[in-house]
Amino acid sequence: MPLLDMVRLDTMVTVVDSSVFLDAYTSRDTLMKRPELGLNELIEGEGGREEGVLSLDIETRATAQREVADLLVEQVEYADVVILNKDGLLPSLSHSLLREVVQTLNPWAVVVPANYSRIPLEVGPTPPSLLSSLPSSLPPFSVRSS
Repeated sequence: MPLLDMVRLDTMVTVVDSSVFLDAYTSRDTLMKRPELGLNELIEGEGGREEGVLSLDIETRATAQREVADLLVEQVEYADVVILNKDGLLPSLSHSLLREVVQTLNPWAVVVPANYSRIPLEVGPTPPSLLSSLPSSLPPFSVRSS
């Protein structure tokens, strides 16, 4: 049985790094100019960066030329819940501007300020049946390796 027949997408959550979002949003940088965003692994070929780019399929090359701001906008526009992480690092004026930008991009999203991605369980369009089955307080999320 295909996976999509067994699951459904209930809520799309986007976590925004509040400390850098506004700078990235107003930047004209492409993914090629921002190796820390993960495209570097795809484009580093044996012949160097230039040859590595040329060896990519056309879809990946097109993605590499996209502006970071366009990708940020897409992520916010498609989200049901936008978590403004690292909220405590912003001065109040920047916090207000960030919230305004996010709500303008997606007026239907639930916008939640957070630090260390900690949010209350009541946030978002979570089905009541799910909430009633969870403990009142959950420990912070951690990744376990096996």
